[in-house]
Amino acid sequence: ADIGTIAMINKVKEERPDIKFLLGSLNEDVYEMAQVGDLLVSMDPEIWAESVAQFAVDAGAEHFVFYSFARHMSNALKVRHQESMQKVCEANGVTFETVTMPDPMGDGGIGGAQQFMLESVPSLMDTYGTKNVAYYATVSTIQECLLKTVAENVGIYPCNPDPSPFSGFSGAFGLEIDDAHKYDADYVNDLITEALGEYNMNGRVGGWEKSFVRCELELLFRYALAYCEGEVNEVDGKPDAQKVEELVKEIYGEGAYFNKSINDTTGEEYDNWFTVARDLYAY
Repeated sequence: ADIGTIAMINKVKEERPDIKFLLGSLNEDVYEMAQVGDLLVSMDPEIWAESVAQFAVDAGAEHFVFYSFARHMSNALKVRHQESMQKVCEANGVTFETVTMPDPMGDGGIGGAQQFMLESVPSLMDTYGTKNVAYYATVSTIQECLLKTVAENVGIYPCNPDPSPFSGFSGAFGLEIDDAHKYDADYVNDLITEALGEYNMNGRVGGWEKSFVRCELELLFRYALAYCEGEVNEVDGKPDAQKVEELVKEIYGEGAYFNKSINDTTGEEYDNWFTVARDLYAY
């Protein structure tokens, strides 16, 4: 659900109000999206962020650096991520610092943002006089560069904002994955753990042992399929929360957290928007 989704839905529903829209990866104003989408799924902003910060604490972080930029921080969910991470860090005596990085969609492009990371990571370690610095950035396109730089400097990388063993690791560490294993998460997780061992980074890198985006897409697809086959019980056009929870447990795992989303400003609880999270995996 990228920029332009709200306008697209409103336009389509002028002609076809019967069409249902199922949304994930919410990249416009999330509360406006909740007004036009029929079913929304996103990462639980507080539980997710708390688990990322807690991983850093448990890995021995003395400082936590949160990289982002204005475009991303206009998203209410990312603001909630930041606030929750800072709360956990401060409760555990970890210094929390927000650093403005170049927007990869700005004049310098992705290359400019990557160059910033290459210089920023070792510089902050020198400034703080410790390698126990955790680095988190809100944007996916620089994760490969960030991960490699953090590993080479033996810092702490608590998680990718779109956690997956298939995101960033292969390029960062030159993993060779043959066609027979390119979708095999267990196989790739083992390769990642082995590669990190060569940097003495085991236990200092976190993530999900399965793809967040894949889980999100599978949940939305399987709900749509169940709807078309008459296997959901929707009341007044609202999603079948019991069916959503069933799919969450099947796809994300029994230990997954499942909540209805709440507007942090008004306190409104949404019947059509569900948040999920799961514990982080330590490589």
